[in-house]
Amino acid sequence: PQGYPWGREGQSLANTPVIKFKLMNSKVQFITFRSQLRQQGTIYKLPLNSCSRSMASKSALKLPLPRKLLVHGFINVDGKKMSKSLGNVIEPKALLERYGPQASRYLMFRQLPFYEDSNFVWSDFDALYQGELSNGLGNLVSRLIGLLENFNCEVKIKPLIEQHFLKGETFYAKWQKDSYLERADYNGELNLINKLLVEADSWISANKPWEWLKKSKVNPENIEELLRQSHIVEIIYRLEPFLNQTCQKIRNNILELNRQVLFPRLDSLEKL
Repeated sequence: PQGYPWGREGQSLANTPVIKFKLMNSKVQFITFRSQLRQQGTIYKLPLNSCSRSMASKSALKLPLPRKLLVHGFINVDGKKMSKSLGNVIEPKALLERYGPQASRYLMFRQLPFYEDSNFVWSDFDALYQGELSNGLGNLVSRLIGLLENFNCEVKIKPLIEQHFLKGETFYAKWQKDSYLERADYNGELNLINKLLVEADSWISANKPWEWLKKSKVNPENIEELLRQSHIVEIIYRLEPFLNQTCQKIRNNILELNRQVLFPRLDSLEKL
């Protein structure tokens, strides 16, 4: 049908490639099929590529079509196309050696827009690692554990932490439908997580909970307020798809009051 653009805006369907095949009773019978995705009353026409071939195959075999399509962009390096001839190919091994597997996955989602063409720059990755992981998440967890260590002599900390985690995780599990991840908006989810980190750090700096011991005896309500204002349960819950092993480590470190470094600083590493 005419009137439905595909690819670039205004591109005609007159010469759109078609896929002609159908498997039935072990014999090949040919049919004409134009790859299309119907969602909420809208028809999306797709050029002949791996995605449209897959959808054509599913339609011909009467299999259900996908409800969503996630189409990623290209990754450039320092503003240039990545290619062997230019010698600017980024090997995954280099990322893993510099940042580790957990941080590398976070940085890829955070720095490189999923749906658009993006530009890889080592210095940008370093700044993001230092700013959001080492100085952001890592510093907040360290501050929180340090405060809980100081209060541990006043009240039994571990049962209170376990209760807070259990209550919070039950709440967020029911609230999952509101997550940016449900809409495949990865950067939106990470923006929210970093907003929570900034809010938590600002609250600790403004309220100075380390001075509570000087004013009066710390009680369970103080511990609950500290954990709630740190947003630690929500941060862990939202970060888990990106940093699953790190989030488990954060849980364990808080429960055991272990101030283990999560993201080593890059100061001593050689610049790439």
